[in-house]
Amino acid sequence: MKIKIWAGVLGTAFLLAVCVPGYAQSNEDDLILEPELEVFGPGMGMGPGMGPGMGKGMGPGQGMGYGMQNQRGMAREMYLERIKKEDPKRYERIQKIKELAQAYRSTEDAGKKAQIEKELRPLLDAELKQQQADAKKRVADIEKRLARAKQILKQRDEHWNEVVEHNLKKITGQLDYLDFPPVGPPPKK
Repeated sequence: MKIKIWAGVLGTAFLLAVCVPGYAQSNEDDLILEPELEVFGPGMGMGPGMGPGMGKGMGPGQGMGYGMQNQRGMAREMYLERIKKEDPKRYERIQKIKELAQAYRSTEDAGKKAQIEKELRPLLDAELKQQQADAKKRVADIEKRLARAKQILKQRDEHWNEVVEHNLKKITGQLDYLDFPPVGPPPKK
């Protein structure tokens, strides 16, 4: 029981550490509908059939695994793949939004722009409402985990001597007999 509490505290502490405002933990917090998503933003050099960081126009630090922009682009890809599997209709809506946004950017005709905007607005509204609902669910989940972490910290404060005693026994090997030995291959005959 005490070990589970300690593991829970460590896990929650890690969670809280990565959930600091401004920490880019999830692409879902970003607007995934950027027209540049198809080309992964300026300087990413992504063309059809190319992998991340493998296109022309790359500058220093823009290869595979380098730079925040590359990481965000890859995170967006993973997010979109998840949406594609979980909610194909939503994925189609996102694709349509990207397509319309690109068409809007590429035309100079004011009439066409107005027509595209008329078609784009309700799709964008629906997607942003879905993202807002998703964000509210994530916040509610974080609040639950935070409440649990506070409860555990309170319990640890109330039972501090037991926490110290347990950890002393654990680090000195006095509790090793509670663990199963490592599983290995069966003995040879």
